[in-house]
Amino acid sequence: MRLDELQQEQKVTILASVGNEQLEFSSTVEDVNPQRHCVYLAPVLKNEKPVSFSGTPTHLLIYIDEQVPHIFRNVHITLVRRSKGEICYAVTASTTSVKYNRRRHFRCYIGIETTVMVGVHRAPYDAIIKDLSISGFGFTVDSDKECAIGDMVHFVLNERFPELMKNFSFNIYGIIVNRRELESGKTVCGCRITSNTAGIDAYIAMKERLRLQKERGNAVSPLT
Repeated sequence: MRLDELQQEQKVTILASVGNEQLEFSSTVEDVNPQRHCVYLAPVLKNEKPVSFSGTPTHLLIYIDEQVPHIFRNVHITLVRRSKGEICYAVTASTTSVKYNRRRHFRCYIGIETTVMVGVHRAPYDAIIKDLSISGFGFTVDSDKECAIGDMVHFVLNERFPELMKNFSFNIYGIIVNRRELESGKTVCGCRITSNTAGIDAYIAMKERLRLQKERGNAVSPLT
């Protein structure tokens, strides 16, 4: 994907490397200039002033519905004032985007309906657990549900594998580290697991093994 293929009002995430940390800032595409091969983004404000990324290594992360996100690496972000006086970021990229996977561990598709507790003093939300790894998970809720980066999340994951006569049940705790809105009226939240839960690795391995066997049309035999 080229940078000038982005659309107005598209949500983006600026990844900025500061020391040993990678910070994330949400923004929106305000305009696209194909002639200059650049886009203009809404400024990120801190204490009512726009944040400058001058001299900071930055990348631009793009979410396209439920596809694998794309990243433009080492973009150049400059604060500019446009013709009507508004401040924004002019962003250019020297290369096209590539698919991006921020996960260090394999994440298995789950697709199980459950309820999640988000934050404190709130009623549980109906949700779908999208995927799970030993370090994180993702879930989907209706967009009218209150879910903010930094909120704590808890849910119980139950699944029975009748073909293997095995049951799995986990209490999983995490913290929301990213979220995005989908055009379908849903919100997808990505979470980092905050407590060690014994058995998740075995559950993921078994679920993936069953998926591969079903795809190949093989009979399933119990693990020994």
